[in-house]
Amino acid sequence: AIKDSKLRDKDLAVVFFESAQRLAVTMEVIHELIPDAHITICREMTKKFEEIIRGTPGELMKLKDLKGELTVVLQ
Repeated sequence: AIKDSKLRDKDLAVVFFESAQRLAVTMEVIHELIPDAHITICREMTKKFEEIIRGTPGELMKLKDLKGELTVVLQ
């Protein structure tokens, strides 16, 4: 978690994999720490059903029924 203000104020991106089952909880945690973060969720990258979803943690914690491999980009 980016709790250290030195890291929070940097212009950087964090990329990580997350399971669809844990995504809502992860978005809740990010919302508590960095509510104005820009997040991109990439689902099934390079596959037939590729999907890109963008929003804030508050918007994205409402996502339901996602399946497949998720890559999260936090900016």
